[in-house]
Amino acid sequence: MCTFFQTLLRVNGRVVFALIAMVFMAANARALDLMGNQAHHNLVPYMEYLEDSTRAETPFSVISKARESSWKAFDEQIVNFGYTQSSFWLRITLDTSYTRYKHWNLILDNPLLSVVNVYQMQNGIPKTITRTGSSRPYYRRQVNHRGYIVPLDIYEPTEILIMVEAETGLSTGVNIWAGETYWPHLLKIDQITFLFYGITLFLIFYNLINFFFVRDFGYIYYVVYVALFTVYAAGMDGIIFQYIWPDNRAFNPHFLQFISLAILIFAILFGRHFLQINRASNPAVNTLLWAYIGVTLLSVGVILFVNFVVASLLILSLSVMASILAVILSILAINKGFRPAYAYFAATAGLLLALLLFTAYKIGLISSYPMSYLALKVAIVYEGIILSVALVQRLKLLRIDDEEQQSRVMAQRKFFSHLSHEIRNPLYGIIGMIELLKQTRLDTDQSKYLETLTISSSALLDIVNEVLEHAKVESGHISLEYKFVPFADFVSRSVSIVSPGAEAKNLQFSYDIADDIPENVRIDPIRVRQVLINLLGNAVKYTEAGSVHLKICAIQRNHLRFEVSDTGIGISRNEQKRLFESFTRSKNDDSGVGLGLAICKQLIELMSGRIGVQSELAQGSTFWFEIPVNFDSVDVSETIVKPMVKILLVEPSRVDQDVFRAMLDKLGYGVTLSPRAESALDQLILERYDLILIADELPDKNAVDTAKLIRRQELQDGREPVPIICISATATPEFRQEYIQAGMNELLSKPIKLKTLSDIIQKVLEAD
Repeated sequence: MCTFFQTLLRVNGRVVFALIAMVFMAANARALDLMGNQAHHNLVPYMEYLEDSTRAETPFSVISKARESSWKAFDEQIVNFGYTQSSFWLRITLDTSYTRYKHWNLILDNPLLSVVNVYQMQNGIPKTITRTGSSRPYYRRQVNHRGYIVPLDIYEPTEILIMVEAETGLSTGVNIWAGETYWPHLLKIDQITFLFYGITLFLIFYNLINFFFVRDFGYIYYVVYVALFTVYAAGMDGIIFQYIWPDNRAFNPHFLQFISLAILIFAILFGRHFLQINRASNPAVNTLLWAYIGVTLLSVGVILFVNFVVASLLILSLSVMASILAVILSILAINKGFRPAYAYFAATAGLLLALLLFTAYKIGLISSYPMSYLALKVAIVYEGIILSVALVQRLKLLRIDDEEQQSRVMAQRKFFSHLSHEIRNPLYGIIGMIELLKQTRLDTDQSKYLETLTISSSALLDIVNEVLEHAKVESGHISLEYKFVPFADFVSRSVSIVSPGAEAKNLQFSYDIADDIPENVRIDPIRVRQVLINLLGNAVKYTEAGSVHLKICAIQRNHLRFEVSDTGIGISRNEQKRLFESFTRSKNDDSGVGLGLAICKQLIELMSGRIGVQSELAQGSTFWFEIPVNFDSVDVSETIVKPMVKILLVEPSRVDQDVFRAMLDKLGYGVTLSPRAESALDQLILERYDLILIADELPDKNAVDTAKLIRRQELQDGREPVPIICISATATPEFRQEYIQAGMNELLSKPIKLKTLSDIIQKVLEAD
C-alpha cells in the first residue's frame, strides 16, 4: 500500500509540474491568435529568440525557468543574424481557438539552413515534429520542396519551438499557412526563380554559339562566368540539393565557396580581355589583375583550414574588391577613349550596388533576404544582357578598327614604296656611275675625289636606308623568310663585308664557329646578316686598336648565340640602359641617326630572340644576340651557271638606263632598251629574248601589270615564258610575293652591285 501511494505521488507531481510549466510558458511566450479566415501569417514579429553560442542547449534546457530571462523579442520582419557559429532558438505560442483552420504548414524559406529542428509543446513536454536541414540528407524532408515545409496540427493554444543553425549566414523568413494555401505563393516565387535561370541559360547558349562563329575568347570567359553564377544561384536556391545532390548525403556548403572564387577569377579574366588589358598596353594594371587572381587561387586552399565564417567574410571581401576594381578599370578605359568601356561600366556599377546590398544582408546590417538576393539576381541578369550586347558591339568596333588599320598599313606600304623609289633611285644612279667610273683610267686627284664621293654617297644611302628600315619595322611591314643556308659560308660572306674596314685600321679580326653547329641552318639570312653586319661594323668603328672577334655557339637545343667582342672605347652603364632605343647614340658617336641598334633589337625580337650588351668604359664591349633556329642536312650548295646572251631592259630613267646598260655590257650581255611597258610588249612580239629586266615603276603601267600582260601574251601566242627580273627600290617580302604571283621570277633590290647583278641573272637563267 505504501508503494502504491508513493507511485501515485510521483505521477501527480509530474502532472503538477507540467501544468505549472504550461501556465508559466503561456504567461511568458509571445502569442499569436490565428483568427478569422486569414490563411497566412508572418510569425517573426511575434516570436522570441535565444542565442546558444555553445550549441549545447536542448529543448528542455531552453524552456527552463533559469533561461527565461535570456529570451528576447524580435523587432524585424525576418530572422537575420548574419554569419554566426551560434545556434538560435525561436519560440511562439499559436492560438487557433478563433479560426476554422486547424491544419497548418510552417515554412522556413532559406534552403541553406544547416539545421532545422521543430518542436511542439504537448503537456509541457517538447515533442519533436521534424529534425531536418541541409546538413542532413534530403530524404528527411517532410515535403519535397527546396525550402522547409513542416505540417502542424493545432487545436488549442500551443507553443512552437524552432532551433536553427546555418553556415552560410543565418537568415530566414518564418511563415505559417493554413492547409495547402501556401502553394500559389510558392509557385509565384518559383516562376520568378526559373525566369532567372531561363535568361541565364539563354545568355550562355547564345554567347557560346557566338564564340563558335567569331572565335573571340572573351565569349568563353563570359559564358563560364555566367554559367558559374547560375550554378551558385542554384545552390543558394536549394535546387542543387533538391535535384542533383545525392539524397543520402548532406549538402557541403564549401561547394558554394569554391564556385564563388571561380566566379571572381573568370570575372577578372573577362574584364581583362574585354578592356584589352595586357602586359604591353598597361603592364601595371595587368600585374595587379594577375596578382588578384593569384590571391583568389590561394584563397581556395585557405578556406579549407579556417572556420566557415572567416572563409565567407574573405570571399565577400574579394567579391566587393573585384567589383570596385572592375568599375575603376572601366573608368580608366573610358578616359582612354575605349567606347565599349561605357557598357562595361554600366554593367559593373549596377552589380557593385547589388553586391553591396547583398553583403550588408549577409553580415546582418539589413534583414531583407528576399530583396537583397533578388537584387543580386536582377543585377546579374542586367549585367549579362548589357555585356552580351557589348561583346557584339566591341567586335564590330574592333573589326572596323582592324579594317582602318589595314587601310593605313596599305597606304603606308604604298607610301614607303614611292618614297623609296623617289629617294633611292637618284642615289642608286650616282652610286652606279661611281662604280663605272672606277673601271676607267683616273689620275691621282680624280681617284681621291672619286673615293670621297663614294664614301659620301654610301653614307647618305646608309642613312636613308636606316630611316626607311626603321619606319618599316615600326609599321609592321617587315616579315621573315626562313630557309636553310650553308652556315659557315653564310658567316664567311657576312664577315667579308666588314673585314676590309678592320684591315684598314690594322685590327685583329677573327671569328669562331662552334664545332657542334651543323653544316646547314634554317634562319632568315637577310635579317640575321643585317644584325650581324651592324654589330660587327660598330665594333670596327669604335675600336682604334686591338681586336674584334665574332663567336658563334649553339645553346640549348635549337638556339644560336652570336657574340661580337671588341677592345674599343666601351660604353657606360647609363648609356647601356638606352642603347637599344630609337634615335639614341653613344656620346662618342657623331655619325648616323641612332637607329641601327634599335632596328637590330626589333629584328631580333621579330625572330623571337633577344639581344644585349656587356661593356665597361675603356675595356671594350661584347654585343650578343640569341635566336631560335632549326638544324638540318639539306643540300643548299650553290651552283654555277653560264652567262646569258640577249636581255630586254625596260627602264624609264635615263640615269638607270645608262647604269644598267654599262653593267650588262661589261658582263657581256646584249641589251635592248625599252622605256615603256607598251613598247616592251611590242618588242617581245618582234624578237625573242632570254631575259627581261623591268623597273617596278613605269610611265604607263607598273611592273606587276606589265608582267601579267607579258605572261598572257606568251600564253596566247604559244611561246615559252621569258624569265622576268624586277628592279625595285622596295624589295620587301610582301612586294616580292606580289611580284612572284604576277609571273616574275626574281626581285632585284637597289643599289645593285655588278657581282650581285651577275649572280641574280645566272640564278634565274639556271632555274629556267
